[in-house]
Amino acid sequence: DDDKAKARHSDVVLPLEELFLSVKNLLTCQGKFCLVLPSELHDRTLKEAHKNQLFLTKITWVKTLTCKPAKRILLEFSKIESPLVENELSIQQISPGQFSPEYQSLIGDYFLDKEEREALVEGKRPCPHANKEKSQNLLSGESNQ
Repeated sequence: DDDKAKARHSDVVLPLEELFLSVKNLLTCQGKFCLVLPSELHDRTLKEAHKNQLFLTKITWVKTLTCKPAKRILLEFSKIESPLVENELSIQQISPGQFSPEYQSLIGDYFLDKEEREALVEGKRPCPHANKEKSQNLLSGESNQ
């Protein structure tokens, strides 16, 4: 359906050309620009970044299963050229439902167990916030374990 297509394809709502031109104009010299995209947009995205003098500094290839090709890419761009950091994240290991330790570590703070949900509903404690350090470490290829 149309809504799914819009959600899955970045150029339906905002073409990459317009996005990168805006990033070029708005990003500071020390700034970083990050994207999550379908892996099939990899080459097109790099071409647009290059046209706008933006350098790919980090890329994480996100796979649903270790044995399958990447479905998504996490990209980080900068106006300053630096060595590329490249890594891979598998959401599940060998079989569906068996989540990788890296993925579990990344999403752990986004899920509550039964007791935590009940405590939130009863107003006994504030809602936990996502662990930004875990997300940053994943993109950089570091591990918190």
